[in-house]
Amino acid sequence: TRLMINVITVVGLGKETADPIATGLFELKAGAKAGEYWLNPYKLEGRLATMNELFNTPIGDLERTLPASYASQAAIFVQYLRQRIDEASLHAGLSAAELAQLAGVSEQELARGYEAFLKERVIKESLLSRPEWVSQVDMTLVVAMDRRATAGAAGNLGVYEEMTTGDIQANQAQWLKDARGAGLTAMESSLIDMRVKDGSVTVLALERYQSSAGWVSAVVSQTWQKQDGSWRLTSWTGPAAPFAPWTESTPSAKEVK
Repeated sequence: TRLMINVITVVGLGKETADPIATGLFELKAGAKAGEYWLNPYKLEGRLATMNELFNTPIGDLERTLPASYASQAAIFVQYLRQRIDEASLHAGLSAAELAQLAGVSEQELARGYEAFLKERVIKESLLSRPEWVSQVDMTLVVAMDRRATAGAAGNLGVYEEMTTGDIQANQAQWLKDARGAGLTAMESSLIDMRVKDGSVTVLALERYQSSAGWVSAVVSQTWQKQDGSWRLTSWTGPAAPFAPWTESTPSAKEVK
């Protein structure tokens, strides 16, 4: 259904790229419960699109890049626009330039505002944002996640490798080298959800990566185990190349319904 909405919209508009406003407006209605949009962060797994990528995703790529993820991101984008633009002015077919004009800002300012809102909206779903769940989270794990991200941003390969197990050490070290080579200057890792099983904790996390071009975000899966009193990463599923175009860095995978 999500893919069909885009197909119908772009055919009607004579476009070859997906329309985030049409998709977002539809998703906000389709995903509403008790009048409020319910965001499932598991649908966002993978690298998230920037504002420009939301507008420039070829309609033919949507099936490969998970239409549910695009739809959820488009819904967040429309929520952001509703804070900046009169809702009566929002309709399918508007370009990023036209939206920026309606908001009274530059495209760059609109894009930066969306990046910040996207982070805020995903973090809102975190267990740490809910007082009734905070006590279930081992805060030493949160500290470990932050330490790993800080080491990655600084290019501290020793700490980065020390916090992983032997099975994925080489892979993670190469990932960091490649990301640093592509311009990584800062990195954040925030816990969204977690599941405990057989002594391991699998975390759904929002990771953010900064380069000279700005921030990009990804929702990733991290599995941690406590070994000799210290948390170590035993598995990580995220974008192989975080600064690659969204349609290239978003993995093909079974959709979360």
